[in-house]
Amino acid sequence: MSAIRIIFKSVSVLANLRLILINLLLLPLISICFLLLLGQSGSSSDSTRLLIGTIICLTVSTSANIICSSFVYDQNISLTQDVLSIKPHHLTYWGPKYLVSTVIAGCELLLLGGLGQLLLTTPFLSRLIITSPLIFLTGILLGYLSAIAGWGQENPYWLLNILGTFLILLSGTIIPVEKYPPFLKYLAEIFPLNAIINEVLAVSYLDLSSIASFFFLILLAIIWTKLKVRYLIHH
Repeated sequence: MSAIRIIFKSVSVLANLRLILINLLLLPLISICFLLLLGQSGSSSDSTRLLIGTIICLTVSTSANIICSSFVYDQNISLTQDVLSIKPHHLTYWGPKYLVSTVIAGCELLLLGGLGQLLLTTPFLSRLIITSPLIFLTGILLGYLSAIAGWGQENPYWLLNILGTFLILLSGTIIPVEKYPPFLKYLAEIFPLNAIINEVLAVSYLDLSSIASFFFLILLAIIWTKLKVRYLIHH
């Protein structure tokens, strides 16, 4: 329980109820409204994809932000060097971060999904809930990668900031990935977000290539962690 309390203390968006409501409800609702206005001239299916895609991206971003911010706090109090240089993947350390990020992201997903369902006639909430484990897994993986990438760097949030900027683009929320240029399409397919959105919309179902994107992120996390630990030990 003490580890969970420290996580809430270390993540600015969870510092108090007012910040939680602003960062996890008000600002996401503004983002959703903005993107819906952006796609207002399109068809109703475009609006549906915009809404669902934005909700999923916001949930993933929240989860990743909690994990990365908590890890940065641990760096600032000199905790990570001792723990991670011995067992980088030890669940005693990472488990509470994953748990808190999943619970908070789950509450945000249900709240935004419920409000979004009131705006649309197309039923999607049940499929969104069914797909939620994949959404949480994506957030955890991206949060872990962002944390490790920023470990020991002058700007520990550099990868998190990049992902936050391009998450909507990489998910194919505004423009379908199929219409992207080849390089950007390949980059977007590395991330499972487009496949998750299509699954919720029942446009297509997760195939081997979609599942492979999760394994790619897991493999990348393992390799990056080993390289980072080795680098920090020698420097």
